[in-house]
Amino acid sequence: MIVKAYNTESSVNTINKVIDFVADIDVKFKDEVNIYNPIIILKYDDLIDFNYIYIDKFKRYYFIETVEVFPNKIYHLTLKCDVLMSFKDDILNSYGNITRQTNYNDFYNFEYSSEVRKESNIYNSNVVFEDTKTIILCTIGGV
Repeated sequence: MIVKAYNTESSVNTINKVIDFVADIDVKFKDEVNIYNPIIILKYDDLIDFNYIYIDKFKRYYFIETVEVFPNKIYHLTLKCDVLMSFKDDILNSYGNITRQTNYNDFYNFEYSSEVRKESNIYNSNVVFEDTKTIILCTIGGV
């Protein structure tokens, strides 16, 4: 089976990556292979100078996560599926509606990154505090 080796400098979260072809490599799977994170053992005469692979049999693109070097020009490549590039046609041809909830939680700030809850009690002067909770007393000056 022929595996296509590429180089890419595109970000991991880019859907249309710019890839440069490096070489076609003949690979034979001799055992079961995980389609999502395959490990390829190959003999390659040069140093591994690519970081991206396309396996036509799986119809998927992969990032090379680790490269282990063994004697006699043997390499173990641990791959990770690039879902964005592998399924980019399906992603680009899909559509969806994004809506925002109108009655949202009043205790969340606008970006929804944290919850803000403020509680306040008003006590008039000459009052004995009977609460067991901690009280921060603020006074407003007057005449």
